[in-house]
Amino acid sequence: HIELAKPVFHIGFLPKVKKVLECICIHCSKLKTDD
Repeated sequence: HIELAKPVFHIGFLPKVKKVLECICIHCSKLKTDD
């Protein structure tokens, strides 16, 4: 590991992180479902 001045995101994980974040409600932090 190396110490960086600012946090850096691994480009390979960004699509998966985006999918996870799209499943969570921004207002109440609950999982979105198709009921």
